[in-house]
Amino acid sequence: MDFAGYTYRLLQEPSEDEARKAIQESIDGDRPVLAYQLVNNDWCLVGGYDSDRDTGRDTLFGCCVSESWDDPHRKPDTLEDGVFSKTHWFHNELKICLVTGKKTPRKDYAELFHYLKANLQQPDHMLGISGLPAFDACKSVLLDDDRYDSTDQARLAELYRSVHAFIGVLAESRCFAAFAFWAGFFGRIIDEATLARMKEIGSSFMDTHNQCWGAWAAMGHDHRCQPELYLHQFVTRETREKLAGYVDLFKANDEKAIYVLEDIYAGSAFNSG
Repeated sequence: MDFAGYTYRLLQEPSEDEARKAIQESIDGDRPVLAYQLVNNDWCLVGGYDSDRDTGRDTLFGCCVSESWDDPHRKPDTLEDGVFSKTHWFHNELKICLVTGKKTPRKDYAELFHYLKANLQQPDHMLGISGLPAFDACKSVLLDDDRYDSTDQARLAELYRSVHAFIGVLAESRCFAAFAFWAGFFGRIIDEATLARMKEIGSSFMDTHNQCWGAWAAMGHDHRCQPELYLHQFVTRETREKLAGYVDLFKANDEKAIYVLEDIYAGSAFNSG
């Protein structure tokens, strides 16, 4: 939000009255509202409401992306072409992000590139292994034969799901990061030399996304997680070695991105102001 030039506040687990009032005030001020897990398992955009004086309830209207894995209890009342309506929308774990105004966008992009580099490197985040060490941890799991000697099918299926999810997170996050870097953070970076380096990063990230499909194919057929069909294929040493090779490739792409981010951070185009 700092770099986009907006101020905001986040309501986490508000009461129903707090949520209702915040949404109404924001929309009345011509500012749509971001809401988490209101009509799906992700964020949606609330752009309108209609109050029922008899029931005291608001029907909310907005845009969302619906997926087959969404919690059925959160699904909208109506959904057509991505536009939803929902009356019984409140629940205790709701999160609401409200844009409260505009401000001068931050221009210290050197700091931003340094932050992005640190995120790719960091060894731990949210109580888990992340950054470059995550690739080593995943590879270690894949090549630890003792884990796969078990006849416990439930345990083996959990290993399959974990590796499948690891690949899925990379495919999604690196794909969208590539778009942002290729576009110079959607027009905010205009220095030609920096844009050229950013496109290098985008290409590394998109290569990871594209190679993830090969890793998924080694585990079965496509991006669908189906241990019930492909567990026998996953547990073989040959498949796990192939997946470990993909993990090496993913790590190498991130290392390339880190190198370029570090180079951009040190560049005179930003540090000179």
